[in-house]
Amino acid sequence: MRRPVWALVTAPAAALVLTAIPAPANPLLGTSPASATPTGPVDPPLLDETAIGGTVRVNVVTDQSTDLASAAEAGQTLVSYDTLPMVTLRVNRAGLDALNSKPGVLSVTEDVPVPPTLNESTVKIGSDKAVTAGKTGAGTAVAVLDTGVATRHPFLSGRVKTEACFSVNDESYGATSLCPNGSAEQAGPGSADAEAGACATLGTACSHGTHVAGIAAGNGAGISGAPTRGVAPPVRTSSRSRCSRSSSRTSTAAPEPARACSASPAPRSRDWRRSTP
Repeated sequence: MRRPVWALVTAPAAALVLTAIPAPANPLLGTSPASATPTGPVDPPLLDETAIGGTVRVNVVTDQSTDLASAAEAGQTLVSYDTLPMVTLRVNRAGLDALNSKPGVLSVTEDVPVPPTLNESTVKIGSDKAVTAGKTGAGTAVAVLDTGVATRHPFLSGRVKTEACFSVNDESYGATSLCPNGSAEQAGPGSADAEAGACATLGTACSHGTHVAGIAAGNGAGISGAPTRGVAPPVRTSSRSRCSRSSSRTSTAAPEPARACSASPAPRSRDWRRSTP
């Protein structure tokens, strides 16, 4: 059964950080302190949640990094950041009241785990604005060095233009090639198809490259239940598989047999790209 690429798509780490920062008061998106709500920077439901006691985990965004020390006095610091004007605290109602009146505090929102979706993450990184401005990526190519790609997946229809596989056959390391023809190297149509050869027997172990390619160049037009698009649907995708089937417990902690990616195939895949028109 073909697995929907959008079902497991995850956003990049930067997008996850931005998710914690509300857009109306997000210094990373160019807003100003004036965008804070008239009632104060604390999200009102948090005040209700702590009215009769208890604590909440919150992300506090400040105008400047110099405001963080004062904001952190409101509660217990759980996470601090090297470059972002943000701190994650555990606070009670008194701490929230203090944050509501502290100069320089832009927003205080609950730090709850929210699974990202592609429709949200592409907006977070501004790709929708780039597309509107005509910067679509048309005429360029993105090389995905990963586990290969489900080349016939509807979200990637017509976008995988070149394929190659660089794997490892090494009995002493318990490594077996995942190239569809079983060799250490294979190029041409079908050579990086994650739904062919040994990869097709490993369940979701070879699906990661499909997710990455979908984030980069997927197009959900006309596909029921799919995200609208990836970051740049017009780009061409060059898929290269660089992983092996591993039966060595020293190379992976996953149950045998598993997919593992060695370092040596990656430079070979780059050499192949330089020699390919």
